[in-house]
Amino acid sequence: MNKIISKSLVALAGTSMFVVFALSAKVTLSKTVNTLELKTTPSQSLISQKPSASGDPLGNTRIKPAINNQPVELLPQALVQPKGVLLYCGNGTAVCSEGVSKIKAYYSALGASPVVETTSFPFALSQYRLIYVLAPTQLFNSDQIVALQKFVNRGGRLVVVGEYDGFWGEVGRDAGNSLLAQLGVPITFNADAVDSGCDTWFTANYSSHPLTSNLPAVGLEYAATSSLNLTGGAVKLLGTVTGDQPFAAVYRKRTRGEVVVVGDSNLFGDGCNPNNQQFWRTLFLLKYVLQ
Repeated sequence: MNKIISKSLVALAGTSMFVVFALSAKVTLSKTVNTLELKTTPSQSLISQKPSASGDPLGNTRIKPAINNQPVELLPQALVQPKGVLLYCGNGTAVCSEGVSKIKAYYSALGASPVVETTSFPFALSQYRLIYVLAPTQLFNSDQIVALQKFVNRGGRLVVVGEYDGFWGEVGRDAGNSLLAQLGVPITFNADAVDSGCDTWFTANYSSHPLTSNLPAVGLEYAATSSLNLTGGAVKLLGTVTGDQPFAAVYRKRTRGEVVVVGDSNLFGDGCNPNNQQFWRTLFLLKYVLQ
């Protein structure tokens, strides 16, 4: 089935000494009311970064004050290890068939390395800080679950992407919900389809959260999504245009990492050619550290 008819698819340190990096660009943090602003400005500068007293294995340093009462970390990508981004198109997914070239090129230009698209699950995940699991239709085995749990527990951000019911179906929804349950994430994909069509739906229904604090006023583009059911400590990020139903949410683990769940792959893939780079950027650069 070709999703373009109803929606164009997507396939969508810490060391013991100071480290000095020469950068051609710098990222600065400016705080307004509940706003995290990411800026890239030309510069020829040296930035010194001291290891975090918190012992964060990624070598992040806490920046205060917190936003929305959450400790927030935002660093130039050159200062943070690991720097890789993984777009996992395995476990039966079909959404990558229409391409993820735009998001891959964006992350490469941003400084992520490596940026990998693969259908084979790479059990060695230590080189990645951000992993996308794109609309799987097959259950994950225990070894895959353990690898993803370790990734999140050491501070990685995992983005689990689903699809609307008519495309993903019960098999896909079961695979996605099983993955989330085994990771201890209190979010599930619903069996529905909300809104439909490329170049039509731009949501600015943003909840107050660091991951949404610098998104464009015009909204993020999506096209036909499943809504999400949130329980426990899950937090809504994005609501649909119709009914403001949650279709993107986040659950922060008690460890250093977190899981973001999104009901539509078109936020990330080439199908609708979205210009959602600010969201992609924040998912890569924004880091949390525990108090």
